[in-house]
Amino acid sequence: MPPRSAAFSTWHADDAMANFIHHLENIAAATSGRELVLPIILDGENAWEHFPENGYYFLRALYEKLAGHPTLKLSTSQPSPSAWTPVSKWLGCRK
Repeated sequence: MPPRSAAFSTWHADDAMANFIHHLENIAAATSGRELVLPIILDGENAWEHFPENGYYFLRALYEKLAGHPTLKLSTSQPSPSAWTPVSKWLGCRK
């Protein structure tokens, strides 16, 4: 399991990015042969204030590495897989 983002904030951006990518590659290897969607939610201004330059160097290195990675693919939440649970069910809405 990768360190929490607060731990990454004390690392050099390239080291933190490499460690994070390594964990993603391990997950991909462990699920070889299956198509996997792994949401990575980079949210919250409170977390980024602990990173040098508000996470700029970490995020830049992360996106560059993921964009050029031979097996890991970037995506957005649209279109979302039909297997995802609608947010209304998480919140207990009765619609």
